[in-house]
Amino acid sequence: MFLPANDRKIIFLLFIIFGSFFVSPTLYVTLSYLLGGILLGSLVKGRRVFLVISLAFSGVILFMNDQMVFAFNLFYPYVFAGVVWLIYRYLENVNKGDIFMLSTIIVSIFFVFFMAFLEKKTGLISNTIAEAFSEVDNISGNILKGVMDEKAVKEYQEFSKSLIKKYYPFLALLQFIIFGFVNLYIVTKLFPDIPPRLAEPFSNINISFFGVWLVNLGILLFIIFGEKGLGLIGINLALYFLAFYFFQGIATTNLFFARFGIPLFVAFFFYFFFLANHIMWFLISFIGVLDVKFDIKKRLKEA
Repeated sequence: MFLPANDRKIIFLLFIIFGSFFVSPTLYVTLSYLLGGILLGSLVKGRRVFLVISLAFSGVILFMNDQMVFAFNLFYPYVFAGVVWLIYRYLENVNKGDIFMLSTIIVSIFFVFFMAFLEKKTGLISNTIAEAFSEVDNISGNILKGVMDEKAVKEYQEFSKSLIKKYYPFLALLQFIIFGFVNLYIVTKLFPDIPPRLAEPFSNINISFFGVWLVNLGILLFIIFGEKGLGLIGINLALYFLAFYFFQGIATTNLFFARFGIPLFVAFFFYFFFLANHIMWFLISFIGVLDVKFDIKKRLKEA
């Protein structure tokens, strides 16, 4: 008997994700994030078979490479799916945008404690930052050697290292915002009959204004304390919560493009520009904040 089309998609994706381990453990670590959407759909729809398959293969991978126990990526899909499922089940009035933000915050807290434990046991964070510094030296030294003089290259390296050191918490947690968004999108594609609250398209995303207050708090701490101690905590906090509104800003911008008939290739050019330019990233995030306050998407639909 042939499997339903969606089940075939899920099994194929599971094959790609777990099969990637035998190509490269590093590739698997990256792709394993995508299990979150499959596991979430399995929990919500009661399709435990996919959960069992994932647990079995994850166990095999741990048996073959016990160092994977130190990779939070291996546990992320299960933590993500469990957290979203609990929020969905017990907080009935929470929409998809707030499920996205609340689940990501909880997963991020898990990650912070996990990394603090590993830093104490193995010095993982210190080693990771040291490796990043080494990469900066190697890459910038090779690329900029013939373009800048030695002093300029050294200044560039020191500036890059200072950014990594100051904003490492935000950069480390940003991955969970991105993959939370991706997994909540994947679940709607792999499980078309997913309940309405989780099926809500991201073009309608509406994140609570609560995060804006934390952005303001972070900026205030940075203004008061500067680039040290509480000031650095503040700016990382502000950037973290601002990243949620970037996705709401993208949804609003996408609706604007569609409303005024802007060609798809032009839209893709702008999206690439948004991602490549930090000024545009802040602008789109600010548009997301304005949409939360003034419901710009509704006004565009009614225009």
